[in-house]
Amino acid sequence: MQKNKACGHEEKRDRRRQENRRRQQQEILDAALKLFAERGYHHVSINDIAREAAYAVGTIYKFFPGKEELYRAIIHDLGEKFTRAATVGLEGEGDAKTIIADYLAATSRVFQENSTAIRLYFAETQGASFNFRAGLDRETRAMHEEIQTALARVFARGIENGEFIPLDPGDLARALDSMALSFHFAWLDDPVAHPISEGLETLKRIFFFGISRATGKPQSHPEQDLV
Repeated sequence: MQKNKACGHEEKRDRRRQENRRRQQQEILDAALKLFAERGYHHVSINDIAREAAYAVGTIYKFFPGKEELYRAIIHDLGEKFTRAATVGLEGEGDAKTIIADYLAATSRVFQENSTAIRLYFAETQGASFNFRAGLDRETRAMHEEIQTALARVFARGIENGEFIPLDPGDLARALDSMALSFHFAWLDDPVAHPISEGLETLKRIFFFGISRATGKPQSHPEQDLV
């Protein structure tokens, strides 16, 4: 009995230690993101991050070997959030249009909730050349390709079920992704002029129903005839 109690106490202590480590790590990442976004990656030091997070410099190094690893962790976490949200959205039930709408809503929430990290990523990767950028790009590209593959599968199912005209599912996934990104960037640039909710509704209308208006005698669409 005493042995079981001792094991139980030790497990509780381990959980508390792990929770404390996770809390400290997140506070350090939050401080780094804030400073990187405000000043730019190259104008922030580990000492600056330690002061912002209210931790000793040694505590920072206990979790992260250096500033590069901090930045990498921020962007990797962002990619994982998008992957999780996309996976949940694309594994939903219903027809392909409903699933794609759920996917757009889920990934849009991640975009809006992490706009600071997204601004940082694009500002730094476009405006600077990190010595670890190639590796970071490979990681983010792999996660993005995972999402694109899952999205293409939904389009393929929609084509098979007769919801969409028979186009290449990969092309459809890339087209939707590019359009969604442009609407999100418009929102980032001016949230008042370009509300993201309106942007997504416009995107769905354009993508699912098209923008052309037939005039005169209706003409047969050769690809629609194949459905």
